[in-house]
Amino acid sequence: MKLLKEFHNQVSNFENLKRVWLTSFKINIEKYILPAVLRMEIPRTRMDYEALQVELINSGIDFRVFCDKRFMGLEGNKRTAIPIYGLSPKALGFSKENIFHAKVIYLEGSRSETSIVGSGSANLTFGGWARNQEVFHFQEIESSNIQNSVIQFFSRVFQDVDPDEKIVKRQGLADSSKIQFCHSFQETSFIDQLKSDSGVTVLSVWSPYFPSDLAAFSDKFKKHFDEPDFKLNIVPDRVEGQYLRTEWTDAIEQKIKNQEICFFSNPVPVNDRTSLCHAKVWKTDKHLAIGSWNFTNAGSNIPQNGEPDFKATSNIEAGFIIENTASVESILGSPFSAGESAFATPEQMGEEALDVPEMLPFDLFIAFHWSDLTYRFYGTWNEGAVEDKTYRLKLPGVEKPVELMWKPRAKTLDVNSVIVRRPDKLLVDRKYEVLKYEKNAGFGLIIEEDVKCRRPQQYEDLRSLFDAMILGADDDSGAPISVDEDDSGQVWVNGRPLHGDDPAHIVAVHDEDISFFRLFSASYQYAMKLEQVEDMKTLEHWVFMRPGCLEELVNKTTDKIGNVREATVFNWFLAKEVNELIVLARKCRNCFYKSDDDIPLERWNSLEVSIPKMSIEANAEYQNIISKEYERMHKTWGKHE
Repeated sequence: MKLLKEFHNQVSNFENLKRVWLTSFKINIEKYILPAVLRMEIPRTRMDYEALQVELINSGIDFRVFCDKRFMGLEGNKRTAIPIYGLSPKALGFSKENIFHAKVIYLEGSRSETSIVGSGSANLTFGGWARNQEVFHFQEIESSNIQNSVIQFFSRVFQDVDPDEKIVKRQGLADSSKIQFCHSFQETSFIDQLKSDSGVTVLSVWSPYFPSDLAAFSDKFKKHFDEPDFKLNIVPDRVEGQYLRTEWTDAIEQKIKNQEICFFSNPVPVNDRTSLCHAKVWKTDKHLAIGSWNFTNAGSNIPQNGEPDFKATSNIEAGFIIENTASVESILGSPFSAGESAFATPEQMGEEALDVPEMLPFDLFIAFHWSDLTYRFYGTWNEGAVEDKTYRLKLPGVEKPVELMWKPRAKTLDVNSVIVRRPDKLLVDRKYEVLKYEKNAGFGLIIEEDVKCRRPQQYEDLRSLFDAMILGADDDSGAPISVDEDDSGQVWVNGRPLHGDDPAHIVAVHDEDISFFRLFSASYQYAMKLEQVEDMKTLEHWVFMRPGCLEELVNKTTDKIGNVREATVFNWFLAKEVNELIVLARKCRNCFYKSDDDIPLERWNSLEVSIPKMSIEANAEYQNIISKEYERMHKTWGKHE
């Protein structure tokens, strides 16, 4: 994996890496990219992924990924909370028939460190980083022209995600350099930036993909460059080493005879395990370009069908144009004769065609906020009249699909939030599904916000939690990672096995051997901890975020009481103790400055355990004695006396 090794090298240039932004057409390489950024081992188990997530939060690195919303790698299971944003070409000012195809990596360190931008042909996929033959270039941002172009690119990428996010301009850079960072958001197309003042008479290109009528496409370049003697050299990738992804025509036969189009083998030795030469390289007598530009109508960004603006028919692409005076033939291998058998049949072209999923008539953005355990969705209707109550949304941890209700005039969503008190399912399933008349109409990835408010560790059962409370340990290392997987492939969430295809079906865990002494001792120690808290951040940590926090205690208590068919005296005391801790925590909260909080009041108010009845054997007199004794005991409960 040469590209992964080079990515490691680029990351190692930074002592204080602050930003890692990546764009791609497709993505399914979460397993390799994040460990390289965090300088950790490649994860093999779910616990490893959770450890990566914890380290990412602690590092403070702004790690974000962008790709075409229709190709988000949904065939794989996303195992961390890294944000992956789906982009819509139409929302970015391009045609809905085209794709977001740019492959860009942006690395930024502290103010004393440089920034680096990388671009090339490789998608953020295992094929792109391991199996295919690709081309990629990393460039230090040392000139204003590159910096301004990078800022322009990411300003557009972020426009519907986080419009306030901006790259701060560094001062003291050179005005320009011999390298341009070129992308489709610029006013001048790639092909016009590649063209020098002296024009382009000969063009050499590496590309795996071509238009169905290659001869007619070559004529477009001849006309665009205004070069009657225009000549095209092509290094193609051939499917299974046999045929090009374009059809044979009489016109292409004539151009081959006239040597207007010549074909060459790959000059770089290809490993036997390499299944595809996916590299895109363009060479003129003055420039070398490497990036995401296929030699196709949409990929080349050349204006089509008389359109004055190339954006009307183009993909969103990116790459570098480098001043290079090496010969146009320098990137070519040996020539080969290409007859009719070297070209695809119409049937083969159909097999090789990209299957672009149909776009929904609206853009949808789903975020889960860990601070208040709430899904929030934002949508804009784009196509035709609003079809209200036609689409529904399936969300992990939400029992019933949520109806998408639209405002007809504003064309935005009306109801846009759902609270989930127990988001266990989200830890193993981070996709949402859109239904139209009960049938699947699309998928998407959920963005997790306020991830620092998510507990990465929880205790397996109530007894283990009480033991930790009794010890009064401030160290969180004793609690296991929230998500794990055993040797049989069974996934465990918060110490409970998730069965079958429905992770929401959780097997109850009973804690029948907890003594009254352990209960009272644990709650007393925990109350002392709360009394010692001196600020809001620490209080929230003990109530919501740390392993064995008060919210975890509430959830485990609710499960225990709800899973026991017969009422017991112990469960009555358990519920009373937990509710007393909740009251104490709220009193502590009232003592602190509210602007320092991350957890909203609604989540605080959700902390409550219903008091169960005592067992039938406990008569009214016995219950009255217990209640009075309990109230007397709590006069000094949690105090330092």
